[in-house]
Amino acid sequence: SAFNQHKEVWLKEDISIKSQIRSISAVISEQADPSQLLCENEICEFLNSMQEEFKAFEVGTIQPVWEFIEDMQQWLLKPDTSNANDIKPIYETMTSQQNHILD
Repeated sequence: SAFNQHKEVWLKEDISIKSQIRSISAVISEQADPSQLLCENEICEFLNSMQEEFKAFEVGTIQPVWEFIEDMQQWLLKPDTSNANDIKPIYETMTSQQNHILD
């Protein structure tokens, strides 16, 4: 589903960011004197806080849209839906918003 694809992309990005953090941390540890380690910790704390903020943003905004779209798809696929025509414009609007989020 689209939500799972979205999740997979962010998981790959998360792995990439963590790998970069480890690489940068290793370089800083090798080249920095002990007085500069505080700066490294501050950078890591900042990056972690940014990741936490993004996860909170995703849970509060993006994830509900994806879940709603998936629910609508399931509802539209039920053979006994008599109100499907009333819901289709809402579904199309949500799909449009989803595409806008992806862009």
